[in-house]
Amino acid sequence: MSKLETIERSYSLNLFVGFKEMDTDVVHTLVEVHDILRPFLIENPCCVSVKEVEFWYTGGAEPGVQIGFINYPRFPREPKEIADIAHKLAQVLMKAFRQYRVTIEGPQWTTMLSNPEFS
Repeated sequence: MSKLETIERSYSLNLFVGFKEMDTDVVHTLVEVHDILRPFLIENPCCVSVKEVEFWYTGGAEPGVQIGFINYPRFPREPKEIADIAHKLAQVLMKAFRQYRVTIEGPQWTTMLSNPEFS
């Protein structure tokens, strides 16, 4: 390993959030995701990727976002810390976009979070 190389244990998660509000006709955008991410990442230093996606499911489809988390060597974290940050962001986006559910896919499990506002 050279002095210019940093190696950390690999770990990644994907957060999936739809853009269409559960109880209205409002459809959110990737720009809104960026506006939420900027301050969130200042408070929770980590590295994410952002991809606009289209979700297809039984009975419908909607646009959304996939936010990928990695153990970026500049901000190294333990897997639990990365998962905690992903869960925190999931809660923020779920409420901001009035989603009934959001999903976090990890290397060994997938978690579906449900919005208590819609229980």
